Amino acid sequence: MSFLYSVCLRLYYSFIRCASLFNTRAKFFFQSRAKEAPIFSRIDPSKSNLLIHCASHGEYETAKPLIERYKEKFNIHLTFYSANGFSIAKKESTWSSLQYLPLDYDQISLDKFLGRLSPDLVIIVQYEYWYNFLKALNSRQIPFLFYNISIASSSWLFHPINRFVFDQVKRAKAFFVRNSTTSALLSKYLQEDSISETGDTRWLRADQIQFDKRLRILSSPEIKTIVLGSVWKEDVDIWHSSILKHCNDKHVLLAPHEVDINTINDLCSNFPSAKLRSNCGLDFSVPGITILDTIGELKHCYREASYAYVGGGLGNGQHNYIEACIHQIPVFVGSHQTRDPLLIELLQKGYVIGVETEEEIEQHLTLDRRNSIINDDYGTYLAAQVSRAKLGLQKLDELIQKHV
Repeated sequence: MSFLYSVCLRLYYSFIRCASLFNTRAKFFFQSRAKEAPIFSRIDPSKSNLLIHCASHGEYETAKPLIERYKEKFNIHLTFYSANGFSIAKKESTWSSLQYLPLDYDQISLDKFLGRLSPDLVIIVQYEYWYNFLKALNSRQIPFLFYNISIASSSWLFHPINRFVFDQVKRAKAFFVRNSTTSALLSKYLQEDSISETGDTRWLRADQIQFDKRLRILSSPEIKTIVLGSVWKEDVDIWHSSILKHCNDKHVLLAPHEVDINTINDLCSNFPSAKLRSNCGLDFSVPGITILDTIGELKHCYREASYAYVGGGLGNGQHNYIEACIHQIPVFVGSHQTRDPLLIELLQKGYVIGVETEEEIEQHLTLDRRNSIINDDYGTYLAAQVSRAKLGLQKLDELIQKHV
């Protein structure tokens, strides 16, 4: 199966490379990998090497508290699968090296990559189960762990045909999981002492962001702001009428998940009066519409929001709602149904609101749920989530001390 896996993966990337001739996203994927050589900075030979792997930007945000915590003790080698996270990390300087993880069918490049870095420990943030990468780590006896994961029983990992992948996954030294559902599921296959239930560690990064005021945003207490974050076409469709209605007395920030020229042009066509962030500052003190055509700023914009909507729930996969919830504002998501235990809990408590139609959006905006959201119970709940995630870091400290 492992041979067939590598062959199929090579065929898949060959197909994607052909698609890159007419698909801008696929083209960017290969172009960025081709032009971005590994970047090395401040490597101290007296320090151990900690490799932190992130798929993209969202995982990188989750990893930032780890990088800050361990950068003085270790050489931090940061790797990515996709370009969005790489491009953001490139602008920062908290790492010792920055590079792409070789594509998983290329075992020769993987061996050279690990030989060059010689990691003493590997932390894989969330959902990257690359068979050849994990096999290479196990063959070299390099300890690795999975951080901030949530797995459903329907995951492809548990399908019999993928057992060869799961056999490599199971050899991780630890699994830091978000919820009891994942913990109970993994305990059927793993030793319980390798599983640590730490809550969703994205709360750690969100807690940091809420106090970060480096991004200058103008606002006014007289003008309410609606932030629509990480939205897709389906999200914009159900908000279209509300945006046009409320932009006359509120400020609406539209932040698409895909910041490519086609998406931006479509938004400009739908909202001709909108301003592009790249052409102006972030001024929420006057009514209107701003399209956020930059990467990395959305998480800071939630702090000025009167209401927030976080996209993806209508079909593309729910994006990070925690960055908005930490500010204790009414947060909308695009569905009443989800398998995410934390989101289910937030929906049940009324801290997050599911909407699927224009009528539901207008109903909640008219009711003005802000007063019912801003209360001591919610503040206590948020503090408990952050505290729980911090305890998870202490468990990670103990594991690192044991294996490095």
